Amino acid sequence: MLKNLQVVVGLVFNDKNEVLIALRPPHVVQPGIWEFPGGKVESNETLKNALIREFQEEIGICIIRSEFFLKIEKEFPQKNRWLILHTFKIIAFHGEPRGCENQEIRFVPTNTLTDYTFPEANADIVRALNFATRQLK
Repeated sequence: MLKNLQVVVGLVFNDKNEVLIALRPPHVVQPGIWEFPGGKVESNETLKNALIREFQEEIGICIIRSEFFLKIEKEFPQKNRWLILHTFKIIAFHGEPRGCENQEIRFVPTNTLTDYTFPEANADIVRALNFATRQLK
C-alpha cells in the first residue's frame, strides 16, 4: 500500500506577472534544481495553514490571501509513495520574498519556466502556467 504525502505549493507573482521559483539547496533531495516554494503538510494541519507556515519559514512572507489553482496526484512506486500536491496562487502577502534557508530565489516570466529543471511533480504546474499564459494572449 502506498503512503500518502500531502504537499502544498504556492505561486507568488510580482507586478510584472513573473512567478517566484527557488533553487533546491545541496543538502536536500534533488539538489540544484528549481521548484515552486512549499512543503509537506503536517498531521492535523490544514492546507492553508501549511502554506502559511512554509512560506514564513522558507520565503519570509506572511500570506494574507490565496486561492486554489491545481491539484496534482503522482505515484512514486519506487518510494512506496502517493504524492498529492495542492497548488495555490498567493493573491496577497506582507513582506519581501527572500531565501530564508539560504536558497537562491528569483522571479521569472512564466514563458521561460521550461528553461529551468524542475522536479517531476512540478511539471504539471509549469504546463498549467504556460497554458494559462497562452489563454490570456
